[in-house]
Amino acid sequence: MHDHSRGTFYSTAPLRDCDDMSHRQSIGFPCIVGVVSCLIALSAPAHSRGFDWFFAHTRKPQSSCSGQHVVASFYSSGRRTANGDMFDASGLTAAHRTMPFGSRVTLVNPENGKSVTVVINDRGPFTRGVTIDLTRGAARALNMHRTQWVCMQ
Repeated sequence: MHDHSRGTFYSTAPLRDCDDMSHRQSIGFPCIVGVVSCLIALSAPAHSRGFDWFFAHTRKPQSSCSGQHVVASFYSSGRRTANGDMFDASGLTAAHRTMPFGSRVTLVNPENGKSVTVVINDRGPFTRGVTIDLTRGAARALNMHRTQWVCMQ
């Protein structure tokens, strides 16, 4: 629709017409915003799309694991951990809901074989289905850039 009084173009084309090139003149701002939003959502990492998306679109690795495959996430901010230590985002520590503080856990990234041993010094994660929450330093040691499955030994 063209508003002659303002000299601006307003599209009334539904979003589904975006791929129909015969309607080029009717493609307007809403269509472009819809396409761009979709592309951004699909290119975003799993953890930014939400844990429901992660569990719906990933499967437990089929690779061998001498412990158990668990879902790991990572965090990079905080002041103090649950055991009273100062939080160090570059440290090799992790949060677990039930393991005793001071426990050492070795994690292996099944995508690249890298491993790291972390010390449990915090509580969490409090997201259903996620077993361990690593500091950014531990995630970097695994070359982990998103929430993913790891082997916990």
